[in-house]
This record gives sequence, C-alpha cells and structure tokens, in this order.
Amino acid sequence: MTKSLKTPNGRLIEKIAVITGGATGIGRATALMFAEEGAKVSIFDIQDEEGQKTVDMICENGGEAAFFHADVTKDVEINAAFDGAIETFGPYNVLFNHAGTIIVKAMHETSEEEYDWLMDVNVKSAFLTCRRAVQDMSANG
Repeated sequence: MTKSLKTPNGRLIEKIAVITGGATGIGRATALMFAEEGAKVSIFDIQDEEGQKTVDMICENGGEAAFFHADVTKDVEINAAFDGAIETFGPYNVLFNHAGTIIVKAMHETSEEEYDWLMDVNVKSAFLTCRRAVQDMSANG
C-alpha cells in the first residue's frame, strides 16, 4: 500500500466507500488511502485487470475491497455495480467520483463524437452516479 505522509487515524472506520475510476492513478491512490483509513472500498471502473490489482493491494494490507466492472456513462452498468457493492458490503455512505478522461489534441481536430464521449465520461457519469447515490443514501438515512 502506498505510504502516506500522515499516520492513518481511522477516520473512515465503519464507512463504506464507492470510488469511480479507482483502477489507476489518483483513483487508485484514493482507494488505497480510504482503505488505510478503515473504509471498505468498492471500485467501479472499465479497467478490469488494474481494478482487481487495486483490490489485491488493499486486501494484501488487511483492508476490504471489491471491484465492479462499470462503464460509468451507462446507467444500467452503474446500477448493476451499485447493486453488487451493496450486496457485498451493505449500504455505502461515501461516493468519490473520480472517473474521467481527456482528449489530447487540438480543439479544431476534435470530432463531435469525441467531445460527446468526453462529456459523457467527465460530466454525465457524475450526474448518473450521484443520482443513484442520492436515492440509496436517502433510503438509508
């Protein structure tokens, strides 16, 4: 597990977190930190191998985590992942929306389809996951 500059103090003990885009990079670092602080972590991502690697890193260090394949631009996949996370750990109380992407080219070279994809991943996915989370969290007080 990645060592933090601070000693973990258990701020997330008894918390259950969902992290979108948690397979690599900042999302992975967040998943590791949340687990280090005591949270059970559900990772939603399209990168299956890297997502499972993040879960393995958490579990090897005594944490609890599960991976759920989800294209967060698709409501049906988001709902299936949330259902799986709830079945695995129970009701969650933390949502960390990290899924995101970039297009590395000039604006005038970017197609409308590429722009739509970028907005779906970076904006629509946050709307879809927050909409589901509000429903679940409201139902659980």
